[in-house]
Amino acid sequence: MKKIFIIFLLCFMSSIFCAETDANSYQLFSWGYYNFCSKNFATSEKFFNKFFEKTDLKDVQSPLIGYLNFLFETKNYQKFLALFDAHKDYFAQNEQIQFIHAMVLRSMSRFEESIQEFKNLNKKFPHNQELAYYAILASLTNLDFKNALESIENLFKSNSATRSNYVFHLLASRCYIGINDLKNAKSSIDKCVQLHPQSPHGWLMYGMIYKIAQEINNAIYGYSRLLDLVGSDKTIEQELFNLKIRQKSICQKSLDKAIELYNSNKIELALELLNKSFSENNFELEDFNTAMILKIEILTALNKGSDALKLLEQLIVKQPNNKVWYETLNLFYHGTQNKKEIAKLINKIAESQQQNILANLYAADIILRTDSAKGIKYCYKCINLTKDPDLKSKIIFQIASTHYQDKKFNELEKVLTENLNNNQYAPLINLAAYYYTTKGKNLKLAQELIDRIFTGKNENLKNNPQILDTRALIWYKNKEYDKAVKSFGQLAALSPDDKLIEKHLNKAKMKLNGSK
Repeated sequence: MKKIFIIFLLCFMSSIFCAETDANSYQLFSWGYYNFCSKNFATSEKFFNKFFEKTDLKDVQSPLIGYLNFLFETKNYQKFLALFDAHKDYFAQNEQIQFIHAMVLRSMSRFEESIQEFKNLNKKFPHNQELAYYAILASLTNLDFKNALESIENLFKSNSATRSNYVFHLLASRCYIGINDLKNAKSSIDKCVQLHPQSPHGWLMYGMIYKIAQEINNAIYGYSRLLDLVGSDKTIEQELFNLKIRQKSICQKSLDKAIELYNSNKIELALELLNKSFSENNFELEDFNTAMILKIEILTALNKGSDALKLLEQLIVKQPNNKVWYETLNLFYHGTQNKKEIAKLINKIAESQQQNILANLYAADIILRTDSAKGIKYCYKCINLTKDPDLKSKIIFQIASTHYQDKKFNELEKVLTENLNNNQYAPLINLAAYYYTTKGKNLKLAQELIDRIFTGKNENLKNNPQILDTRALIWYKNKEYDKAVKSFGQLAALSPDDKLIEKHLNKAKMKLNGSK
């Protein structure tokens, strides 16, 4: 493929200068350029020398482009400069050769000349990324941040936004650090890592800039991303360790101080400190959760329940899978008078989070208390969203309990009929047994259901007061008073101060004595 390209290039070049040379000279140059492209420099030089022995350079300026490239590649800098200076006017608009000329000066350690050359060329050809890059480096060498930024801005104006621009955003961030402009330094490095998230240099500068800005969380994020890309680096690992220790200290101090102020009834000062810490991103996730819950408590204490609710909504929208915020909302429901507002809010969240099991579970739990029909709809939605059989059984139990409380026994019996077979969830089985004992009038089925619990493997259930109460009630209804007395006796031992159990026990004893 490479040889095909070279042959094509030779054919193309022939149209440029074959008229300027005789056939033999052209063949010499062609073979010289062919060997140059093939990296056979020694052979290439022989053909070039023979070509220029036979040819007057004044008549064949176009081959000079290829020959100057050859001289640069073979580091024959003196001859390059001599030829370039002799034909300077011919190359006045040739970006490539002028760029190589600046690179030759740089390679010969003529730094001041090369710096000036790169700057001049950058002004002449502002769209050329390679020229801009070296011009910017030249400015940075002299700590000339203003000119460096000017070159970057001119390049952005003349070029469309491309991924390769990431390196110029990186250089811009370095310049802004040099002039103590942290705001633009952060903006530039953010653009850099967005354009090229796989750049280690970008994430290194990201970490450094945010460390300078005292934004510890972002600095840690930058260095962590860097380690993800490069693997192990002891210097960065140590820097990351130091930042995390510092972060933990800042977090703990801020949080401890806020709690202290809150407990001292300096509530507004505690809120002010928390807001300042949040604005500075001083909290890790765990501390952030604790601090945010404290803020919600403070807002509630200041009779700003609506603000607390808005904050919770923002947190759930931002972190829809964070269980902490749903639990907090649930607790808030129990401790506030704004129950309708909370029910409305969780309904809104669940509607926007159709596939989020957490949102829909908490919507079911909260809404069931005020609108059982709507709450049950959410329950069925959660059943469809989860594959966890235990969770499904718990939700079915909640549906059945709600129907029992609402005295909707037809709906309850339908739920039990559809879900009792092979179900081992004890609360649901116990509810069914209690229903068939009290309302369903099916003592045989009730006995079978309660026996299913007591023949199971979970020993803890056999001392559960609710289950013991159901079993005692079944025996009582079946006129097995001795067993009923025994079961009510177990309950009384577990709850000696429960007057209702004592009443049932005495009633069972009377029936037992009467039967004797």
